[in-house]
Amino acid sequence: MDHVCPEGAAPSTKVEAGGRRGPRVSLAWLLTAMACLAVVVSHVSTSWRLRTAQQTIRRQQAGLRTLRDELGVFEVSDRTKAHVLFVRQLEDKAWRWRVYLPPGRYQMKWAIDAIPQEGLSSDWEGQGFERARQDDSTFVVDVLLRRAADGKWSWFLRHPHGEMKREVPTDHPLVSPAQPLVLENDLRGRQLELSDSREPVVLFRHRAVPQAEFDAAQAQGKRPDGTFPGVIIWIEPAK
Repeated sequence: MDHVCPEGAAPSTKVEAGGRRGPRVSLAWLLTAMACLAVVVSHVSTSWRLRTAQQTIRRQQAGLRTLRDELGVFEVSDRTKAHVLFVRQLEDKAWRWRVYLPPGRYQMKWAIDAIPQEGLSSDWEGQGFERARQDDSTFVVDVLLRRAADGKWSWFLRHPHGEMKREVPTDHPLVSPAQPLVLENDLRGRQLELSDSREPVVLFRHRAVPQAEFDAAQAQGKRPDGTFPGVIIWIEPAK
């Protein structure tokens, strides 16, 4: 006998085909599930954005470090000392240094021949300049060996306080070698170096040593002694 609901009453469950009862989903459960899903989606989205931002910051920091290295930017840690940093250049026969000097009077000096293994050259030319007390910035020193349109080579030394130029003779070993050479480059400031600004600061010592003399010295565990063609640049306090 079929069961008949009283008039006006509603069945408590829905009977599906085959006699199975369908689940009832309450509005509160549905709202809770949607809220949880929204939290999960928000968390995932926030985490992804944070990870993306961190990657972008790391790339920018790496790019900034590269740019600082290319420009030779550094922090002056002791304003009583000279700071020197060699800045590698892409151009051939071009060298650059970024320098900080405490306030005072100085001379930029160079010699373009008879370069000793150690010490300074006695046959030099120079320019005086002054670093004012309020001038605590760094400055750039450039050295270049360049060939003009007429085929002649010249050394150039440039800095914010002046420029020096000297032509290289056509038979000079650096531009017209008559035998195999070894070019010795002592580059002051491959890493940031601090030193006493009251003493000479050698930026660059470049010597063209004949291969035979270089090999003979190396065989004895030494460096070639004596003087050779090249260039030396240094800064020292003015007396």
